[in-house]
Amino acid sequence: MDAVYNVFCGNKSIINADYLIDDHVRNIKQFSGQGILFTAPHNINETGYVRVNNWQEVKNYFLM
Repeated sequence: MDAVYNVFCGNKSIINADYLIDDHVRNIKQFSGQGILFTAPHNINETGYVRVNNWQEVKNYFLM
């Protein structure tokens, strides 16, 4: 697997990466790569996104 980085910024559209794991749909919409929605109380009713509920699911997603 390639390097993994934490990026803290408001505008996710400036990030040039393959994947973004985020709990806000607005950030995934701005991102040009594959967005992965991390479940949180404020996004529980959102649909149409790859969703993970915990970091074990993130690990499983990338090791498939």
